[in-house]
Amino acid sequence: MQTFKIEKTDAQCVVSWRHFSWVVLFLFVKLGAFTILCVVLTLLVFVQQMFSYILLALMFWGYWLFIFSAIINVLFGKTRFVLDKNGLVSTYTCLMFKREKWIDLTDICCFEKRRIDTRRVETGLYYLLRVAYQYGEVDFSIPSKDLEKELDDCCNQLNVFLETLKAEAAH
Repeated sequence: MQTFKIEKTDAQCVVSWRHFSWVVLFLFVKLGAFTILCVVLTLLVFVQQMFSYILLALMFWGYWLFIFSAIINVLFGKTRFVLDKNGLVSTYTCLMFKREKWIDLTDICCFEKRRIDTRRVETGLYYLLRVAYQYGEVDFSIPSKDLEKELDDCCNQLNVFLETLKAEAAH
């Protein structure tokens, strides 16, 4: 399940998406296995009073928390960026953290779709929305082959809007 939305006005263009990756099912299986292992180790430590297993139990509980946070990130993570007269502001938000990046309008060169062919992904396809700017490039991952046409349209709209903003800024 993926949502991909483009909202465009005269002043700004907002692109946002949220995606559900099938990786979350694998993470749920791992979480279940680690839950059983953590409960057994906790019982050994506190009921059987085998205190030599306490460091091992703490390590597995830490890994359990890591898997749980990864599930939360996959389920509730959302990417959004806003292109306006000031530049591009990209934001990735989740329940646990928020990451933001800003690129000045004069530094942005273009938006493009990048296709990565990999066998690690079930479909063998992986798409990136790339923002090329003077000092490098930023990739936003979009792991779905179903969005190929939408991503092409998005890049075209963003590039046209970028040229319009640069022309207005030049006047």
